[in-house]
Amino acid sequence: MASYQSIAVGTDGTDTAEVAVRKAAGLARDTGAKLIIVSAWHGQNRALLDPPTADASVPVMGERNAQEYVESAAKIAEEEKAPDVETFTVRNPAANALVDVVKERGVELIVIGSQGVHSLAGRVFGSVAMEVLKRSDVDVMVVNTESVK
Repeated sequence: MASYQSIAVGTDGTDTAEVAVRKAAGLARDTGAKLIIVSAWHGQNRALLDPPTADASVPVMGERNAQEYVESAAKIAEEEKAPDVETFTVRNPAANALVDVVKERGVELIVIGSQGVHSLAGRVFGSVAMEVLKRSDVDVMVVNTESVK
């Protein structure tokens, strides 16, 4: 298995994001990597079928919600004994936030849940996971979250 020094995971506060956070935290623990937890936010209402790169690409209504999501995810990472955890929120579409963290923080692996891959919006526009897979310059692990839907 590859050894990573830094791993990023996105969270939007959903149960499926929690699965991805647990997986990323376990990987960080096992490899001694820094875990960077990211939550994207926006300041406007989200349309049902917005594409994943639109300004309203995640079900987060504002920065306060995003901060709550990363704090909750950090507790999960602590439960999983991730050795070094950093959290931040960013006003950006979710796919952009995850791809940008690679450049800004030197991330070597992005972990993301599979939520949306099989949704109507995911089929029409492509899911956040698919967008990250297409655009990332580093490894991307898509965690199967079908069991929690």
